[in-house]
Amino acid sequence: MRRLVALFVGFVCVFGGTALAGAQPRAADKPAATVVALQGVGYLRSKVFRASSHWRLDWSFDCSNVRGGSDFFVVNVVRTANERQVIGIVNEAGKRGSGTAAPPFAEPIWLDIVSPCKWSARVVDPGAAKAKT
Repeated sequence: MRRLVALFVGFVCVFGGTALAGAQPRAADKPAATVVALQGVGYLRSKVFRASSHWRLDWSFDCSNVRGGSDFFVVNVVRTANERQVIGIVNEAGKRGSGTAAPPFAEPIWLDIVSPCKWSARVVDPGAAKAKT
């Protein structure tokens, strides 16, 4: 019986290690690429970009530089196929904030960012290797 257990343990160690060493990372495990990185104060219209349908927008703003109560941060996505279709993805008020938005479309778009505050925005795309920017 001991031989059988030792044989089984040896088999698992030899072949189990081989299987693990040959494992390939899944697409979800690959690091996401930054497609667009923006920062500023006030209004900005980004360049047109294209990302996969899994892109997200990581954003933050700080209104400590603003006096008079105009503390807001707005991000709109504009679809290039129809410039009249504006989709609001972030609409925040307050002294500061941060978050993530994940719109579900992959056509050529641009971002309109409106805020009197200091802000940063980054389009992150796990499928960027296949996307055209």
